[in-house]
Amino acid sequence: MKKIPDIVSRLKKAFVLPMALLSFGSAQGQPDVVPSSVDLRLVPGADSAHLVMQIKVHGTAGFGGILSALTATIRYDASSGAALGVPASFCTAWSSFTPSPTVVNNGTAYRTYNGFGLSRLDDPPQDGGCGLVLPLETWFTVATIPMTGGSCTAFILGNDAYTQQTNRSYYISMNGHDVTGVVTSGPVNAGPCTEDCLGVPGGTALPGTPCDDGNPNTTGETWTVDCQCVDQSCTPPSISTTSSNSPVCSGNALQLSVSATGTGPLFHAWSGTGSFSPNPNAPNVAVTGAASGNYQVTVSNACGYASAVVPVTVTPAPSATIAY
Repeated sequence: MKKIPDIVSRLKKAFVLPMALLSFGSAQGQPDVVPSSVDLRLVPGADSAHLVMQIKVHGTAGFGGILSALTATIRYDASSGAALGVPASFCTAWSSFTPSPTVVNNGTAYRTYNGFGLSRLDDPPQDGGCGLVLPLETWFTVATIPMTGGSCTAFILGNDAYTQQTNRSYYISMNGHDVTGVVTSGPVNAGPCTEDCLGVPGGTALPGTPCDDGNPNTTGETWTVDCQCVDQSCTPPSISTTSSNSPVCSGNALQLSVSATGTGPLFHAWSGTGSFSPNPNAPNVAVTGAASGNYQVTVSNACGYASAVVPVTVTPAPSATIAY
């Protein structure tokens, strides 16, 4: 059985060598200007399920002659679950740009696309052409490739050691001349690429999956819908009651207290006018120098917090009236 690379090589020779013997020119009798080189790139399609292959012609004029041959290979992680399909060619009169079967080498999947043409691009469609001229110095789409399966899979168009060994590297010929340029693109992601809770496109840190909050005292943490890493065995605080001895006379201590439930340890924080004893982080405090207004308390633990406002009134101390 012939290997696919051998077949590709023979097809290139079968199409390119005879064309080198032909005279090429436009319908108006002007000789074609063969590009100095043609670059190749891969870009995202109109949606996450498509990739677009484009070429750019370098030279002094656009090209409407014969696009003799085009070979390009896309590679990706074979374990991604992704698959590349049959492309939509820019012109089926030129070629359907048929892909070879996908092959896997050292965990990397490769799919090679081959196109061969015999008719001029600028010939009208009724004469077997495409009715167009490849523009100069402009990226031109030659194929739109569908992708199925996979989640945010990185696809790479270009050459590596394997494509060079198996005759799958980028190659393009026009009017029988090798005009192969360079592949300019890097990896292109396709498939759902929503960032996970760690900011990784297509990652696995999704709501409901395990995570680690870095606290050795917690276990069983999972990502919440808002991407918070929370110990699901932890119950957030809930303030049951607050109390005070308001109203109090100025000069007397204001007594404040809070009662809360939730998975311990619970942390308390009081705020307001005056000095708190023993400190503002105790559940029960005495405040000297208090003033009328609102005092706030916040109770927190490893998985949440709760706050409450305690309104108080501080009245002036009565003054003695001495009658003579």
